[in-house]
Amino acid sequence: MPAALRWFERNRAACGPAGLLSEEYDVTQRQRRGNLPQAFVHALLLECAARLNE
Repeated sequence: MPAALRWFERNRAACGPAGLLSEEYDVTQRQRRGNLPQAFVHALLLECAARLNE
């Protein structure tokens, strides 16, 4: 579980100021790239948060 929480926080940190994830993330430059994705990605982020909170 601690590893899952670390990965969740790492991914959540990639969100922009509005709390949205972009299509791509440039790891070397630490920049968001591309358009905002469909709602499925954000729904899964919320589902992961709920499961980690159980």
